[in-house]
Amino acid sequence: MNITLKQLRAFVELASTKSYASASERLNLSQPALSICIKNLESEVGGTLFSRTTRNVDLTPEGQAFFPKARKLLMDWFATFEAVNEMFTLQQGRITISAMPSFASSRLPPVLKAFNQRFPNIRIDVIDVVMETVIASVIKGEAELGIVFEPDNLAELAFVPLLENNFVAVMHADHPLASKNQIQLTELVDHPLVMMNRGSSIRMWLEEAFSKSAIQASIAAEAWQLDTLGEMVKVNLGLAIVPALCQQQMQRKELVCIPLDYPQLRRNVGIIEKANSSLSASAKELKKMLTESF
Repeated sequence: MNITLKQLRAFVELASTKSYASASERLNLSQPALSICIKNLESEVGGTLFSRTTRNVDLTPEGQAFFPKARKLLMDWFATFEAVNEMFTLQQGRITISAMPSFASSRLPPVLKAFNQRFPNIRIDVIDVVMETVIASVIKGEAELGIVFEPDNLAELAFVPLLENNFVAVMHADHPLASKNQIQLTELVDHPLVMMNRGSSIRMWLEEAFSKSAIQASIAAEAWQLDTLGEMVKVNLGLAIVPALCQQQMQRKELVCIPLDYPQLRRNVGIIEKANSSLSASAKELKKMLTESF
């Protein structure tokens, strides 16, 4: 069956007006062209939809049954394409972005606020999870964009840097090192540390730094979340080494954050997206605003 939109519109207009003259005027078609549309439609459906006399145009029983369904099909057709157009023109839509909690809770909200002010009908879903889960969510297609430290493996991803991030030592205000302006990695050797779990990128980077500096770290405890590390530091279980992105989060716990003098630990923070894939119009705009913001 090969029914066209032109035929469907012709049927609905003629069924609504019951006049070839009126329907032709609305459709901007000649009456012979309208008559051909109706005949072709009837040929496709297998029978007559209109009973014609010299004075009247009426629907057959089959035409009466088809009329409400045809009208709904036509309305759904235009509504569907209008919805697609609204997504392309950023009048409506939905975007999911995955980001490390340290970024999601500090640097991301102002950008999302600006985005919302420009595009109030686009819903934003934020998945705030650890770096490894951010990467997995983008690869799986659960999020269009992700915010992470630059991954060591970019096989399935494209990365756009936003900012460079150093690391800071986090400690209780009464810690012996709390008055320093900067801390050397070797100064931490005599102090117990609380660390991220093995397998995390932060733990891997720190262990690599300790190994290169021939430091044997004394680890008092491990955690899976940076916020938990902060609580451990708060009760003086040990000090922590965390990305500078977490500084606001740690300072809210009344902890002291001191820059770590170890350039090799600096890492770019940026946007990841799935390689060789297309972003939605809303994701493209959010990506643009993120890059302009930093």
